[in-house]
Amino acid sequence: MIEKTEWEIVDSPPPNNGSTADGRKSFLQVMQNLLGPWWRWKVAGATVIVVVALAFFAAVIGMIILIGTATAVVGIGASKLRQWGRQRGRASTPVPAPRSDRM
Repeated sequence: MIEKTEWEIVDSPPPNNGSTADGRKSFLQVMQNLLGPWWRWKVAGATVIVVVALAFFAAVIGMIILIGTATAVVGIGASKLRQWGRQRGRASTPVPAPRSDRM
């Protein structure tokens, strides 16, 4: 008859290192693993760059809108001035007297 040896290997539990109960790592650990030891400074720098870029593009778009609006106002003003000049020119020219052919 063959004897079976029953034995059990007991390992020490892995360190918890901020892992959650189901074994997943926390957000802070994931960020540190992805970006390295100075990950907070890297995230802050990227945030600053994004904010500056958005402010720059907002300023450029604002200038484009401002220039377009100013061009439209000047164009409308010039057309009104031209129209006003034509009306004044007609008023200063003498209107011929109506001819009467009934005499």
